[in-house]
Amino acid sequence: MNGLKALVIGMGIMIVVGIGLVGYGLSRTHISASPAASEKFSADLPIPHGAKLVSVNTTQDRVILLFSAADGDKILMLDAHNGQVTGSVSLVAEGH
Repeated sequence: MNGLKALVIGMGIMIVVGIGLVGYGLSRTHISASPAASEKFSADLPIPHGAKLVSVNTTQDRVILLFSAADGDKILMLDAHNGQVTGSVSLVAEGH
């Protein structure tokens, strides 16, 4: 019976120490926003003449804009932190 009591007390101490270590680890993990993410920005986007914005989608660090125009559709990819164009895709009919 004394052995069982010592085992329960030992396991209780291990649980308390474990929870303390997890709390310490979480307090040491500092998640900070990047300076660029907290700053405001403005950007001029080159869109096709007469185009309409059809959809806006986001990923973790990109904003994806789909424009529709009479001469074809265009996809613009922007950096979500600074608004800079990181890529574009012009959709054309096959054979052109």
